Amino acid sequence: MTSSIHESSTEKARIIDNKNVGSGQLEDGVRETTKQLEITPELARIERNLVRRQDWVIMPQVACLYLLAYLDRSNLGNARLLGLEDDALNGNDDHFGWAASVFYFGFVLFAIPLTLVGKTFNPSKFVFACALGWGTAASAAAGANQFWGVAVARFFTGLCEAGFAPTIVFYLTVWYTRDEVAFRTALLVGMAALSGAFSGLISYAISLINTNIGRWRILFLIEGLPTVVFAFIALLFLPDRPETSKFLRNEEERKVSIMRMHRGQKSEGPRVLVKKHVISAFKDWKIYACALSKMGHDAALALITVFLPTIVKSLGFTPQQAQYLTIGPYMTGWAMMLIVSFLSDRTKMRGPFLIGCGMFSIIGATLLFTHPAESNRKVALCGIFILLAGVFPCVPLQVQWASDNCGAESKKTTAISMLLVAGHSWSILVSKSFPTNEGPRFIRGYSIVLSFLCLSVILPTILHVRHLIVNARRDRKYGIPNANDPVDTSELADHAPMFRYVL
Repeated sequence: MTSSIHESSTEKARIIDNKNVGSGQLEDGVRETTKQLEITPELARIERNLVRRQDWVIMPQVACLYLLAYLDRSNLGNARLLGLEDDALNGNDDHFGWAASVFYFGFVLFAIPLTLVGKTFNPSKFVFACALGWGTAASAAAGANQFWGVAVARFFTGLCEAGFAPTIVFYLTVWYTRDEVAFRTALLVGMAALSGAFSGLISYAISLINTNIGRWRILFLIEGLPTVVFAFIALLFLPDRPETSKFLRNEEERKVSIMRMHRGQKSEGPRVLVKKHVISAFKDWKIYACALSKMGHDAALALITVFLPTIVKSLGFTPQQAQYLTIGPYMTGWAMMLIVSFLSDRTKMRGPFLIGCGMFSIIGATLLFTHPAESNRKVALCGIFILLAGVFPCVPLQVQWASDNCGAESKKTTAISMLLVAGHSWSILVSKSFPTNEGPRFIRGYSIVLSFLCLSVILPTILHVRHLIVNARRDRKYGIPNANDPVDTSELADHAPMFRYVL
């Protein structure tokens, strides 16, 4: 083990082009585990301490960066209420729609290539480059005087976040097992919910300032510049992979960390990209089903993050009231995300929670659609709370479910970026589906969101049943695997006989 660790730590970045291994090479009853791992009390103690230390060192850093990413991504709606549209967009509603959309153009075009490139770099350096880029671009938006200035800043913000978001989700799967990672991913993605609350508070405070400078400019600076600072913190203190990280105190901790990384699958090693697993991700119908499901979640999320202040204002509230009334729904979504993800890890299941939360989201969107008038604004606000409570838990669970069931790291990296690209591609259309002149009914926008929310319930149901059938078939044919055994997925990824899908 020790020698393999040293070999991995000095390995240069490379792309491996393996030939496919035919299924005929596998015989019935073949177990792909390397050796049985004996979990002694001492080993369990080391593992508990290691996980606790990871939670204190890794999670605060990635959570803060994710919070800042969503602040910089979603502050356009708040900036609109602070005068951005009149000052820099000539009061043009179409210009605001395009300014919202251009972020997603940058994200969609570069997410997959940047994520694949990111796997061949040390995580700390790649995360630093991405955060420095989007923090600079988001801050530069404060200097815009016309539409093109805002659009260029938003495009480069999206481009740099395209490399960060999928990479950081994959990064968590390197340090946490499949039984731990959903809750940690929820803590990470939960920053999106908190960002809405923080942005509402910041915007409300800025709206009370008497200044000759555009308040929206102050908003962009306050929410953009801290990202640059945290980029350097990540460069200095964010641990890299277990094979090479100085975060691990000794070889014993390193062995335990690598054992955890191999649990249920096999690591490809640091700075390695396996070409055939990348290609297999693009051929896997299950990933496309997850991507379509996520499109429903992201359609609702795009509606929430960019247009919630506008929707609340259209229900008869003043701009200042609209700013602070967005805080409650975001906090509700954040709390539900943590609760549902914790239960998902405890039960080792994803599908049933996705189905249940998806149905909850449909109820919330339906209430918003059917009760838009000022006379029904209490019901409409209730719909916003329910929609957020349903959608936010689905966001980390859907991405994590797809990641859990890839088997190989390169396939997992590709799948995560594919899901995020699918969701953000759809957000381009949704962001243009709620023009102010269609409020408060927003018939077109709500119809699109409701249609895809229904799809996000149907597809997880199909996948859940499929995984149940395949797992049962493999159990009968190859035997029931030990949960602590490292499964060799290096050749066949999720098609390896001893690999079991997370339900």
